[in-house]
Amino acid sequence: MKSKLSHYPNSLSLATGMTGSSPDLLGRRIELDGHFGIVKYIGPVGSSRDTWLGIDWDEPERGRHNGTHNGVQYFKAAQATSASFVKASRVNAGIGLLEGIIQRYTAPTDDFCGLSQAELAFEGDHNRDAKPIELFGMVKTAQRISQLATLQSVLLTGVPVAFCSTEDASELSSRLPSLTELDLSLTLFHDWAELARVAKALPNLRVLNLSQNVLASP
Repeated sequence: MKSKLSHYPNSLSLATGMTGSSPDLLGRRIELDGHFGIVKYIGPVGSSRDTWLGIDWDEPERGRHNGTHNGVQYFKAAQATSASFVKASRVNAGIGLLEGIIQRYTAPTDDFCGLSQAELAFEGDHNRDAKPIELFGMVKTAQRISQLATLQSVLLTGVPVAFCSTEDASELSSRLPSLTELDLSLTLFHDWAELARVAKALPNLRVLNLSQNVLASP
């Protein structure tokens, strides 16, 4: 069954940000058009110089082969037809946990959402009489960020959070000291070590929902 994740503008692409050449991306969960899989190969395929991802899909019928192309085995898939190669730029590789929380709970909801400071700097024509206007969106966002410390429950179902760096973990402790419940169902988390880092960073955490995730064997 397809379960497409929420769209977040800063979701990682394997072609930008954390690049497709990074070995750290091997073994990570990705999503494409509501289908989920694991990255098992990153690199060229055949004579192509492009960067391809070898994906082992959760659904056996989603792929076309077992990780072999023209007689060359690039990776070993779980099923005979669960693997395929896709362009790196097409997949959703997710965002960090802290960024997901900030975007989910502090995103501006006013009319200025999406406009830059330069676009909102003046009211009226751009002349010597123009007056600066207050950027209410920035003020409200700052207020929401300051309120993260009071959150006791965070719901991130369907948000493409995929990892928690050591830097993020240290910030979680200071930004979310009151958090007791964290819902990470239907996300891109795959590594138990990263989840252990999350739990350690949140000493008051009592409930951690990991349903609808495919986690690696510990």
